[in-house]
Amino acid sequence: MPAIMAAMSVTRRYLALLLAVIGAVAAYSAYWVWIAQRAADGLEAWAESQAAQGWTVAWSRLDARGYPFRLILALQDVAAWNERVALSVERLDAVAKPWDLSHVIAEAHGVGRLQQIEGENVRHWQALWDRAMASARLSGAGEIRRLDLEMRNLKLDGPQGLALETTRLRVHGRINRGEDAERPEGTRDLALAVEGTRLPAMLHGPLGRDLALLEIATRLGGRPETGLAAWRDDGGTLDVNRLALRLGPIEAEGDATLALDKAMRPIGAGKVKLRGQDALIDLLVAQGTLREGEGRLARAALTLLAQRDADQRPYIEAPLTAQDGRLWLGPVALATLPVLDFQ
Repeated sequence: MPAIMAAMSVTRRYLALLLAVIGAVAAYSAYWVWIAQRAADGLEAWAESQAAQGWTVAWSRLDARGYPFRLILALQDVAAWNERVALSVERLDAVAKPWDLSHVIAEAHGVGRLQQIEGENVRHWQALWDRAMASARLSGAGEIRRLDLEMRNLKLDGPQGLALETTRLRVHGRINRGEDAERPEGTRDLALAVEGTRLPAMLHGPLGRDLALLEIATRLGGRPETGLAAWRDDGGTLDVNRLALRLGPIEAEGDATLALDKAMRPIGAGKVKLRGQDALIDLLVAQGTLREGEGRLARAALTLLAQRDADQRPYIEAPLTAQDGRLWLGPVALATLPVLDFQ
């Protein structure tokens, strides 16, 4: 009899444990269904809110899957358009942890399309890729605080045979909230990195079409959403913390701080380390930016500034200045700067 009672006691304990597990699974399953519906409703509400900005966002089907440890919102035939542009992709998967919707990873599949609309004239672009992913960090209100985008082996085909290929494209954007002294409140970080790019044939020039590297990391201060003129008047600046370029024989890296002058032209200063300065002058002459005589003078001036590295390769280190509508490399005027009068 004691053995039977002991066995029954063990059975009751296992049964209680089993019921607890079943209850926990049922509760979590109900939570997963609830959070999936909440996420889908939030996405639809966001899409509807874009109408106030002049955008229409739509998809043909939305499915929630990924149970139990992931929440995946799979959207088919996603499209967004306004009066000037239309974007579409065959499928978009948004992935998050069911217990943490503040971090969303999205992946695009299929063919991407872009249409530029100018009255009755429509320009068509098509994009293919091996991988296209984005990572977004959201605030409690759903505001994007940080966004990272990466595309691998992107092929872009446009009108009139315009084509571009790049091995890797990365974009980073972040709204800073004064997390530390390096990220002042209200500033915005924006960075772009492009590797292994084959430029369109129409851009073929003295330097060739192979852009090995382009990197730019910036920090924007002020409130550009108020308009460029107001941003300028409020002391807005753009810090270029890193600029790196490898195009044909040209290698350059540097930094600068820029703003806008009263005529809405870039103004500022920085420094640059440049290799291949002769090729740069050849390019500016070929483009008509410099006349032949100006090119000879510029080449002579930059030769005087040249140094040699440990491998005896020539390079120059010189100030880069934007002033009075001109861009200067040391004593050499490289280009005329545009007026930024768009709204």
